[in-house]
Parts: sequence; C-alpha cells; structure tokens
Amino acid sequence: MKVFDVTSDSLVAKITGDSIEFVNKEGIHQKWESIAGDKINFDDIVIKTGKITDTTEDYYMLLGTTTDGNTRIGVLLEKKGDDLYFAKQDNAVVMVSCQGCKVGCDPVVVMQYGKPLVNCSPCPECLKQDKFLD
Repeated sequence: MKVFDVTSDSLVAKITGDSIEFVNKEGIHQKWESIAGDKINFDDIVIKTGKITDTTEDYYMLLGTTTDGNTRIGVLLEKKGDDLYFAKQDNAVVMVSCQGCKVGCDPVVVMQYGKPLVNCSPCPECLKQDKFLD
C-alpha cells in the first residue's frame, strides 16, 4: 500500500453525484493513527459535509475518532472541481484534535477573519490541539 502524504497536493476523495469516494482510505487510516497516537476505527474515518457555522457556505471535513471515543480529529478539505484535497490554512495543512469529552468537543467548521477553519465545539473539559502537517 502506498504511504499517504498529508499535503495540500494530496487527493483525498472524489465526488461523483451525491457520493464521495476515498482515493486511499487505508493510507489515511494509517496516517491518522500515527498522528493521533492512538487506534482509530477504520469505519469512523468519514468526510463530513455541511454549512459553515453562521454562514450559507458549504464545507468538507475529514474526520476520525479514536476507539475510546475520547479524541476526534478533523482536517478541512478544499473542493477543486469534483476532487477534495487537504486545505491550507496559513500556508499549512492543519489537523485539529479535540479531546476530553465523549459528548461534545467535536471538530466544527467556523468562519474566522473571513476564512473557514476547524475549531472544537464546547464541552467542559475539551482540549483543542492544532498540528501543522504540511
């Protein structure tokens, strides 16, 4: 299996109609476990779509959850045509880790200074950690 590089040039998935298909989910799974430092369920690696908080703009975010459900990681994706790539924020791909609560403390996409970014939803013991990957 090809080692998966997390750079803004890395193709993550393709959109075909209403479905999104990973290009190399196994490679992402291995990379996510190495970055998170914990086991992540293969089926819990998903691409979430929705509206950016308080806007009408769409977003795509790659999500993973550790097997104990205590840590969730998210990376914003950029749509180029029908392809999804890792999005750059301040010249780097940023992975956000939200840790501490089994309910809440989820990666969410918000608009800050006119740009979308990943943050953590509130919970009393949520710890947010940014990791620069590119």
